[in-house]
Amino acid sequence: MSREPPIRLGAAWNKGKTVMDDVDKRGKEYTAEQDKLKKTTEDVQKIIAGKDERLNWIRLNEFIAKCLPQPDGTNLDMDVEFQKKHVRKSEAKAATEQYDNRKFGKNEVADVPLNDESLKHLASLDIEAVFAMYTDDLKDFMTKAKDVTKNKFGNELEGIDRYKLPDGKKYMDTMPEGGGWIVELRGYTYNLEGREFIVDTLVYNINKNGYAAVPAATADKGFPDPSKGASATHFFTTFCRSPIRSQACSKKSTRHRFANSLLVEPPVVGQAALPPEWAALG
Repeated sequence: MSREPPIRLGAAWNKGKTVMDDVDKRGKEYTAEQDKLKKTTEDVQKIIAGKDERLNWIRLNEFIAKCLPQPDGTNLDMDVEFQKKHVRKSEAKAATEQYDNRKFGKNEVADVPLNDESLKHLASLDIEAVFAMYTDDLKDFMTKAKDVTKNKFGNELEGIDRYKLPDGKKYMDTMPEGGGWIVELRGYTYNLEGREFIVDTLVYNINKNGYAAVPAATADKGFPDPSKGASATHFFTTFCRSPIRSQACSKKSTRHRFANSLLVEPPVVGQAALPPEWAALG
């Protein structure tokens, strides 16, 4: 009967310990390299901050341009009566003709300013500034905005429900929560119908084009493309207490940052990029 060789526990233990020590050493080396890589990445990101999101600002401008009414009816829906009237009335057509004569250099009037009568009926408005701010509490901002617009201006979030949502809900009843961006437009129009013109065109278009029956993009899916209607439902919640104001033939604008006064915390201004969570336009 053969005998099994004796188990040398001491030698086996020492060998195992040597292996474990080597594994531990390599683990620490790996962690150290990971930390170095993380620090290098952070240092590079500080240098190129906003590079990956720089197109967001271009898309924001693209979205705003898509919402602005044009004298020839571009960006307006001719099946919507309150939009059509601003370009189909005889006075509006005459104003558009005068505008086109200057735009295309017809009838030797290219350098002649539009007269007051044409300006009164031209379907046009001008944006002077786009001011972006970030807040950690959109719900608080909107609550304050509703209170101020109701008590100070007498019209709670004017124009916000001009566009009817496909699901039957109202923008007024579906306010955003959490953190997000607020984008304030400031500008002017000479149109005779003033605030009604702004609500019928720009405000309506912002809510219509900004609404999408798809969820907001997440960080791994990238930034939604506003030109394709993929913006989050609450990226734009417009209450037209004019940062854009109007008075016929008298350019009247304001440089007061209305939205800024409603933020819970001081705004973060001049950020290099908008986050995927789009916010509200006031």
